[in-house]
Amino acid sequence: MIISCLHTADSNVAVFENAARELGLSSANLRHTVRADLLRAAEEAGGLTEDITQQTAAVLSALAAKADAVLLTCSTLGPSVVRAGLGTAVPILRAVPALSSRFVSSRVRGRCSRREARDGYLAAIARAAEAAYGDGASIVALAQASMAGAADHVRNGPQPLSSPAAGLKSAVNMIAH
Repeated sequence: MIISCLHTADSNVAVFENAARELGLSSANLRHTVRADLLRAAEEAGGLTEDITQQTAAVLSALAAKADAVLLTCSTLGPSVVRAGLGTAVPILRAVPALSSRFVSSRVRGRCSRREARDGYLAAIARAAEAAYGDGASIVALAQASMAGAADHVRNGPQPLSSPAAGLKSAVNMIAH
């Protein structure tokens, strides 16, 4: 089984490798492609343009030719999945909606954390998750892949859900069906 991941940040490679290990997958099951230029182009354009959507869809389609499933890990480029999925039998998934499905299926009240730009990023995310639990949340979902490492620092509540684990689990499930 091969799952190809399209990332827009080098740091997400390690995050998804860690999530794969937690799910019992080996590094041989994952292939990583990093295209920071696609996210940078969307940021410079003020959002996802038709051209960037086409470029991203082309990359996703090329990855699908050599994989059993493809996982787009960047929420900004997410709408490109629809275009890339046309004409391929290989599932092309987004990590964040997979997290949302897992979050909703847990049937509990919760809160999604947002990325904060400051020192101690993971510690700040963990504190925010613990504060959400203190406010009565039953589960916390860490929507950005870069937040996944904070889950290991949460001591006062269940381990938060993360988009890398949810995305990979969805890809495995799609391959199995």
